[in-house]
Amino acid sequence: MRPLLRPPRPSLPPPPRPRPPQPRRPLSTKPLPKQPLPKPAAEENNLFLDNLGKIFGLSLLSLVVFVARSSVRSSNRQAVVDERRDGAVLDPVEIEEMRACNPLLTPELFLELHKELAAEHPQGATYPRFLRRAAAKFREANPDPADKIELGHYLDRVVLSLPGYSDATTYPLPLLFAVLSLALYSTVERRLDCLHAVLSPPPGGPVPAAAVEAYLQTLLDTCQLPPEAQALEEGPAWPVQQYAPATGGGLLRAVRGGEGDEEKRAHDRAMYGAEGEEVTREVFGRILRARPVCAWGECYRFIQKEE
Repeated sequence: MRPLLRPPRPSLPPPPRPRPPQPRRPLSTKPLPKQPLPKPAAEENNLFLDNLGKIFGLSLLSLVVFVARSSVRSSNRQAVVDERRDGAVLDPVEIEEMRACNPLLTPELFLELHKELAAEHPQGATYPRFLRRAAAKFREANPDPADKIELGHYLDRVVLSLPGYSDATTYPLPLLFAVLSLALYSTVERRLDCLHAVLSPPPGGPVPAAAVEAYLQTLLDTCQLPPEAQALEEGPAWPVQQYAPATGGGLLRAVRGGEGDEEKRAHDRAMYGAEGEEVTREVFGRILRARPVCAWGECYRFIQKEE
């Protein structure tokens, strides 16, 4: 009998895939041309690393320029300061010595003398006439013949150094009393009271800005400002800042601002008044104590009090 089921046939492997035709190179001895290698993907540019040398060079050059400008700027300022210091006819130590030697020259005597001279010579007086009147008032208040203004030759030295001095020249009273204030025995506050009273037509009233400018010039001429305050910036700051000897108007402008941001200008106007504005006693004291003026070296003490 035949079997009912046939055995399964064995599975055959798949037919091979046909290969692509290869180029035939009969009778050719030349090799095939080399295929170019694929290029690597381009790297991202790094601005800092690509220009590292340039950045270092520019930084070094900027540092050299900064140091050179600072050095020349300091030299320019110091030249003006040294010139003013060498031209001063009175030293701060001599001023302190003269004040310590004249305890009888009080603010009351100072103001009384000014009241009388303002009535007799409202347009000013010559220096010899002023000295005679001051000596007579001093003897009237101090009958002792031994009592006199000590070290008075310091005052003579200051007045004789004024430009174009002569015994016949009439000087305004604010200048003459500024000279006399070198020997005034008082605190700084009382000295400011006396100087403001000399400037103001009604005692204690506001003073015109022009009178304050003239008085700052008087303080410069009578050696009552430190040399460091007598050098003011002049012209543009680039390429190198230049300096010039200070003037009364320049000092007042430096105190009242006009430079810096709006906040600083507003602060200066509140502290020292706006340009052209009259000056009260309180503002007068602030101006003389401000850093650009620094009368009698009081600016540092005033800044510490503000802080």
